[in-house]
Amino acid sequence: MPRNSAKISLPYAGTHLVSKHKIPPSKISNRIPFDTTNMGIAFDYAPDRPEHIETILNGLDRYNPETTTIFQDYVAQQCEDRTYDCYANLALLKLYVCDVFN
Repeated sequence: MPRNSAKISLPYAGTHLVSKHKIPPSKISNRIPFDTTNMGIAFDYAPDRPEHIETILNGLDRYNPETTTIFQDYVAQQCEDRTYDCYANLALLKLYVCDVFN
């Protein structure tokens, strides 16, 4: 059997159940194991993010290898302050991946 020909069935995929079985969303909502009405906070939301990090993330310097040390210092600050900035941490990870030869 070819590798990509297997079908995966997800029992709680709301759109799949609605389209295939014509079940109204009001009947499905109690079967979904998480709350879809309030999806939580966006992954890039960080109320404690410094302005200079915000500027880097919203500009082209986000992909500049010279900003690696700035992001590393920011990660250390997050550890000390017990905060978390997913968007900035992902930017640092991308810099690590793209700059593997240095």
